[in-house]
Amino acid sequence: MRLLLVLLQGFPKSGPAFVAAVAFHGGIASILALYTLFWLKLNLIQTLPILLVLGIFTTIAGYNALSEQADSRLKQQ
Repeated sequence: MRLLLVLLQGFPKSGPAFVAAVAFHGGIASILALYTLFWLKLNLIQTLPILLVLGIFTTIAGYNALSEQADSRLKQQ
């Protein structure tokens, strides 16, 4: 439990950084769910277009999350 609290210390609390971080983690979770569907039900031709869209979304959300976090750390210094 203590490790979880340490890991969550750097997570943004509010604002655009929070939205970007939640979107990024949601994108990662969506990709993992897609991999599960691929394993159980879908074939590669069905999976790749969905993965492309989710990958682009997750990349943009991750970039925004890291940019917001870097900006907030620079403002603290």
